[in-house]
Amino acid sequence: MSVETECWFFLCAQVPGAGPAYHYTSPRLRREALEDASAMVAAFQKTTYALNIAKRKDAKQIMEKYEKQITEERQRKLVAENMAAAAQTSREQAEAEVEKSRQEAELLQAELAAQKAIVERYRAQLASNIGRQNAENSPSQ
Repeated sequence: MSVETECWFFLCAQVPGAGPAYHYTSPRLRREALEDASAMVAAFQKTTYALNIAKRKDAKQIMEKYEKQITEERQRKLVAENMAAAAQTSREQAEAEVEKSRQEAELLQAELAAQKAIVERYRAQLASNIGRQNAENSPSQ
């Protein structure tokens, strides 16, 4: 088309991440503005190179962000597991302390019951002694 019409024609194409750019410059454009045509090719190549780099950079940033999120999620999970383990340990310790206190209370109640029994024996003995003394001291009929 450019040969038949003698138009200035310039075409560039680049498949992202796939080798060099393809370009066509019409014979007339090469004859009349070779340096400008070369500059347009160089500018196109520079632009597509920057786009490819940006695409890789974006992909890398996305991957880094994803990895950071994964790491943070793992850390949150680990903290939650540690807190759950600590809570379980605290619960077990509290239950052990409650059981120990219950056993101590049972021992104290048994001790108290034994002391009450001793007091009751002493009272009975005292009452018996008082009864005997009263009997001895009372005039006989």
